[in-house]
Amino acid sequence: MRNPYVKQARPSKEKVVLDYAPMVKHIANRLAARLPSGFLVDDLIQAGMLGLLEAADRFDPKKGNLFKTYAELRVRGAMLDDLRKKDWIPRSVRDNCGRLEKAYSSLRGKNIDYPSDGELAKELEIKPRELPKFLEKSRPIPVLSLDSFGSSGDDDDSMDI
Repeated sequence: MRNPYVKQARPSKEKVVLDYAPMVKHIANRLAARLPSGFLVDDLIQAGMLGLLEAADRFDPKKGNLFKTYAELRVRGAMLDDLRKKDWIPRSVRDNCGRLEKAYSSLRGKNIDYPSDGELAKELEIKPRELPKFLEKSRPIPVLSLDSFGSSGDDDDSMDI
């Protein structure tokens, strides 16, 4: 018996966009549910559509994969790449923040709401003398809007940056 997937032809871009646009929207909505409120679903959909078009160009039906499976991976990957490109916080800081959050959660589970430096260092599996450096490296830099420094009221004297 022959492999039924080999009979697939390379899909046209117009057909791909029409057939798989709902899939792109579904993936974007699922991904957006795990993101902070500042991210727009439309930006994810746009990145996903570019990934879908790229998938249509690169799909090789001779490899025996379904286009839908291939496209889902490419669309999700394009969305994640776009998010990484827009992220100004280094991955190491995010990883350290995650470790710190897990450590605090674990300590709260042990009824330790305000852990000492030693308890926190032990939970993080680092030496107590390394804790200040770890905390410094896991603190993201706050971002301030320059527009908020501008007009503070109805005064004509207020300066708008």
